[in-house]
Amino acid sequence: MLGATRLGAIGDVLVSQCLVVTVGGEPVPTARVRVNGGRASTPRRTVEYQAMVARAARHAMREQRWPERYDGPVRISITIFGANLNTDGDNIQKGVVDALVKAGSIRDDCLRYVRSGSWVYAGESDKPGIVVNVEMLGQPGGRCT
Repeated sequence: MLGATRLGAIGDVLVSQCLVVTVGGEPVPTARVRVNGGRASTPRRTVEYQAMVARAARHAMREQRWPERYDGPVRISITIFGANLNTDGDNIQKGVVDALVKAGSIRDDCLRYVRSGSWVYAGESDKPGIVVNVEMLGQPGGRCT
């Protein structure tokens, strides 16, 4: 298995292909579904942000030749650059993973991925946004950089 990288953090797992998605703008946490008069709805801001991330993911998939609805195990690393340190990073990550599923980047997010994330305060000179790395696991290849 020439070119394969063994990753000690999660055992002897090989990484083969990477998808990198970058989305500018202030990250939006996934808001709870609202129930009004017996009807459930997701807040518009959440729906619009997930749609924007999904569009960026579909564009990155075409550019980087990522297979549609990849069904194997993946590691998803999300770096959040935001001006608001009080925002819940877990809720941003959840929305990003949901958007990857909607975009067809991964088939389902239930039990076949490892997620990690980091929060970076965006100072005045930095632009807020997210950078998502999706790595295919279990196949020969190299590590995402």
